[in-house]
Amino acid sequence: MYRSNEALSPAALIAPPLAGALAAAAIPAPVRSDPFAATTAPRPIRARDTIHRSGDPACGAFVVRRGAVMLVGTLPDGRRQIYDILGPGDVFGLSDRPVHGHDAVALTDCVTEPFGSAQTQAADVVAAALATIARQHRHAMLLGRLTALERVAAGVLRLSEVLSADGVGFDCPLSRQDLADWLGLVIETVSRNLTALQRRGLIGVARFTRFEIRDRAGLDRLLEPGGAAHA
Repeated sequence: MYRSNEALSPAALIAPPLAGALAAAAIPAPVRSDPFAATTAPRPIRARDTIHRSGDPACGAFVVRRGAVMLVGTLPDGRRQIYDILGPGDVFGLSDRPVHGHDAVALTDCVTEPFGSAQTQAADVVAAALATIARQHRHAMLLGRLTALERVAAGVLRLSEVLSADGVGFDCPLSRQDLADWLGLVIETVSRNLTALQRRGLIGVARFTRFEIRDRAGLDRLLEPGGAAHA
């Protein structure tokens, strides 16, 4: 039976491997048998290819140079959860454990690049860990406090940051089910609230996957305290 994501605890929505990421970033990681971890060469990855799986050896941090990546895990009760959507400059692979606790999947054709040695790049890794943890905490609080309409609005704004060259239009590689698994909703709620945002003139959606931000200020106001009540 399909279970709703709408009652998720915010604490359950932060990618588990980041619990000790700062400590892991500050301490050189043990050498592991992954030839890619030893190179600094950029790595092109095709859309929907899996970069690493839950249970794979954690061989260090990677930065997204181009494209988008999603981090996907399974909650203790079996539900699928998308923990984060990453774009250029974002970092993944930080872990305080010997293995990854989630999958990393390319949302679009992308290029990733490993950080250098922990000794020379520790400050960069710590800064990236802080930014990642802060974003995931904001997302967890978003899911714990915002209405469904506000969650969808916040999700669209985040996707525009990651996917849009001009901050306006973008092709969304996430299915409606992906959006539901990311925003802690069910697919019907996602679809209904995307339609509501269109009716308010805040966004446009064409051919199911082409999104356009039509009123960014209006979306921002929607996310202000009490914004949904006055929009």
